[in-house]
Amino acid sequence: MDIMMLCQQCERLGIKTSLLNDEMGFDQEDPGFLHYVPEADAIVSVGNMEAKISLPAMEKIIGGTKIMNVGLDASGPLPLTMRYLYGATNMMGASRLAGVSY
Repeated sequence: MDIMMLCQQCERLGIKTSLLNDEMGFDQEDPGFLHYVPEADAIVSVGNMEAKISLPAMEKIIGGTKIMNVGLDASGPLPLTMRYLYGATNMMGASRLAGVSY
C-alpha cells in the first residue's frame, strides 16, 4: 500500500512518478497489489518473485548441500519460485546476475 500512496502524493505535488516493482502475484490474473491509485499510470515490472521454475539436477554444486529456507537438496532437481534464486528479481531493477561455468 505504501508504494501506491507515495506515488499518489508525488503525483499530486506535480512530481511525475514511475514505479519499479517486483511482482508478487501467483498467476497472470493476480496483479500482486493490495491497493491501487489512479495516479499510478506508469508501472514497470522488474520480475515476478512468485513465478514457478524447475531447475534440472546438477552433478557439481558449490556453496552447500541444501537450499536455504526450503530444505531442498541443492544438487536438484529444484522446483522453486524465483524468490529463492539470489538476484533473480530486484525492486531496483538489478536482476542481471548470471552464473558462469569455467
